[in-house]
Amino acid sequence: MQMESVSSPRYNLFEFFTLDEILIPIRNASRIKYTCFDVSGSYLVLGATSGSLYVFLRETLRYLKVVPSSEGSVNVVSISPNEIYVAFTTVYDNKIEQQT
Repeated sequence: MQMESVSSPRYNLFEFFTLDEILIPIRNASRIKYTCFDVSGSYLVLGATSGSLYVFLRETLRYLKVVPSSEGSVNVVSISPNEIYVAFTTVYDNKIEQQT
């Protein structure tokens, strides 16, 4: 009986650039942290605890812009396939006070 070999996918991971570039926009803001990201062919978009989105060029990690929002921490970000739109969801922390 001949056994059929099943090959698992092989991956090679390379770091071409230092990731310090993506920290530049939040370097002086100790309370802001990145919470999620999405990558397309051209862009890297990071969501943050501030509610903002930080947009970078994918190949060079050059910072392009911040898209501000005050709706709460971003927990999911998604770039559309045509790279025209970015969708995101936020978590709004609305604590309910207990009355005694």
